[in-house]
Amino acid sequence: MLYVIQLPFMVQLLLWMAVIPPVYASQRDFPNISFQSFSHLISSTFSSDISLATVLFLLFSLTENSDLLNLHSRQQQQVYLSERVIKYTGWMKALVNAICNQLDEETIAHLFLESEPIEHEIFGNKLDLMAQKLKLLPYTKSGQYKSKRIQPISHDQIKPILLLCPSTFMCTTATCNPRSLIQFTRDRDIPHTKLIIGTTIHDKVPVLTGKCALCDTRYSADRERFLDPNDNTIWKRLYTNNARYLKVGQNLWVDRSFSKAVMNGMFSFHASSQAYTQFWNNSYGSPSTTITS
Repeated sequence: MLYVIQLPFMVQLLLWMAVIPPVYASQRDFPNISFQSFSHLISSTFSSDISLATVLFLLFSLTENSDLLNLHSRQQQQVYLSERVIKYTGWMKALVNAICNQLDEETIAHLFLESEPIEHEIFGNKLDLMAQKLKLLPYTKSGQYKSKRIQPISHDQIKPILLLCPSTFMCTTATCNPRSLIQFTRDRDIPHTKLIIGTTIHDKVPVLTGKCALCDTRYSADRERFLDPNDNTIWKRLYTNNARYLKVGQNLWVDRSFSKAVMNGMFSFHASSQAYTQFWNNSYGSPSTTITS
């Protein structure tokens, strides 16, 4: 007798998504605009009291929503006679509402010049102008089509540089004065490692070590190394509770979210370290970014 297993719809959908190979959309570079032009755009569009955090919030809200900007820009054009040109589209209105819901009243007031009333449509027009100056719209200001829609924006050019260094900035030895720490490793000897933050691998991250010039205690990102008070020939190791990252292999450091996921996965699914490594590489790795157990 043949039994047919009926899987829940969501399970079938997840299996389909896992089996069908994804088609990745190409990405375009981050907007190549001079700082002087961007500064002039911000100072002439928003209040002089607007904060850097708010400016970056607006910038990344635009670059992360290229599909919405494509829809917004297309609705501003009349390609067919049956279409109606709408300057403040429902797409932009949704973006404006989402942004304003994240800001307090004082910050929202800084989005407008002193001579302007505080209205969502005016703010929407400012975002439209900002997107136009950053070339994030498929149509020019005069309505000319740029031959293709705007692709998702790559943020590779603005990824921060990460370095692993001690979390404390002065010696914590009880019998030592709280002296500053010197960078102990010579430039040519600084090791480089892989660092996993969440599900992202960062390659060639420098690992720096601090040293107290008085008691010779060594400090790294996850531990302290000090001489035994009773025997100056024996080094002891102490792991710090406030460490953001942990060394788990000869050439691998991880953050707390990754280590927590590993422990929960091994306990919840009774998985071995090899099984979890295979799962992680299959789910998040690539030919150039994999980990070993």
